[in-house]
Amino acid sequence: MVIHILDLKISERTRNALMRSGISTLDELIAKKEMDFSQIRNVGKDTEQEIYSIIANADEITKAFSERKARIEAVAPQYEDMLVDDLSLGTRLRNALRNARVHTVAQLIRMSEMDIHNLRGIGILSISELHSTVNKMIGLENEDDAQPHQPMEGVERSDERREHIEMRINECGDTAIEATGLSNRAVNSLRRSGRYTIA
Repeated sequence: MVIHILDLKISERTRNALMRSGISTLDELIAKKEMDFSQIRNVGKDTEQEIYSIIANADEITKAFSERKARIEAVAPQYEDMLVDDLSLGTRLRNALRNARVHTVAQLIRMSEMDIHNLRGIGILSISELHSTVNKMIGLENEDDAQPHQPMEGVERSDERREHIEMRINECGDTAIEATGLSNRAVNSLRRSGRYTIA
């Protein structure tokens, strides 16, 4: 079973570091477990620890992916004739799925994280909506059960928070920045740059 790095629930920095090093699958990472990951550009102590955590938990990750795939294939037949348009999804997400030619719910629940990553025109809110919808349909509403591997506590960094903010900005439309739920620091930063609405 091939598990792509993009399919892992890991921090963006760790994912990017591995991809830059030519490591695109879990098997490739395991094969290079003796590698000095600290020598990769932009890899600090936290990122290095997360990489070793992935390697140490590789068997559990593989098992979780296998169980999730089996669960998806068990329920997929009942959704073969159900259309994505019949779901209560946001317009942005629905359009992205349509553009990716994902028309049935069976296709939707079979999407990998790599497939989701390749969807155009959606941000973190739409991705969260997609994950929530799929997890409910396959009976994995508990977030811990739904995520085969997650970032280590404290690994999320300022660059990822900025990305999170930017994704929210892209989804909010013509809304005053004060109404977005962003932190005061983020709002003040946007004001200083001359940005008062989310456009």
